[in-house]
Amino acid sequence: MKTARLTLLVTPEFKSRLERDAERAGISVAQLVRERFETTPSPEEAELRALTAELRRSTATTRAALRAALQAVQAGKRNSSLAAA
Repeated sequence: MKTARLTLLVTPEFKSRLERDAERAGISVAQLVRERFETTPSPEEAELRALTAELRRSTATTRAALRAALQAVQAGKRNSSLAAA
């Protein structure tokens, strides 16, 4: 296997996190990065990613609908208070 060097600038906090995670796993930081990015997600991970994306989309749609409904209610209250005056 051919290799190539990669130099990556990160925050001290991120570096500490990588070092901590690698130490817990009993591997080097380089191996940790390779394992996290070279592996294909399991079917469960792929499904979780798809569900998470779907949840994010539906949450955004729901928020927009709720905002629109709230604006309609508020506009209706303004109109009814003007009509009553």
